[in-house]
Amino acid sequence: MMHLLVGVLLLVSFDHATAHEALEKPFGIEMGQSLSSLSIQRRSKDAHVDLKSVPKPHGSLSKYSVVATEQAGVCEVVGYAPLEDSDKAARKLDVLRAHLIELLGSPIFLPGDRSPESTGIWTWGSMSKGLRRHPVEFVALYRYESGGRGAAMLKFRFSNREKCAPPMPPNGFR
Repeated sequence: MMHLLVGVLLLVSFDHATAHEALEKPFGIEMGQSLSSLSIQRRSKDAHVDLKSVPKPHGSLSKYSVVATEQAGVCEVVGYAPLEDSDKAARKLDVLRAHLIELLGSPIFLPGDRSPESTGIWTWGSMSKGLRRHPVEFVALYRYESGGRGAAMLKFRFSNREKCAPPMPPNGFR
């Protein structure tokens, strides 16, 4: 009986450690991580950077990007399941949603404005059970389906996101 209890305690602490790491470093990338430490494929003029790979990819996603600046480092991490057959895309979306619910609890669902049955966003904010006391302040899972094809995007926004935003232009109303 004692061996069973020790095994259960180890499993629970492993699950907690895994969940903690997923929120500290989504896909193995941490808040403020320098651009020089990433496997960069392409940088745009703004802070968006496409990556060749990530340290800990998710099986349902095949492309990744970050929002980062030289000063702030990484502020946001995004994973993509590109446009493909709707059934395949729906399965990937179901897996992602189930994994996130297990980690973060119930999301808020925002139906799409064009077609609620084919577009929508599941969101978890800083008050979600899994996000308290972590550098990730917001998680969003996006769904898109059209013409028998579908895609998904998963975004982890860190609490330093404002540091990656472009400077506010002067107020044109003054």
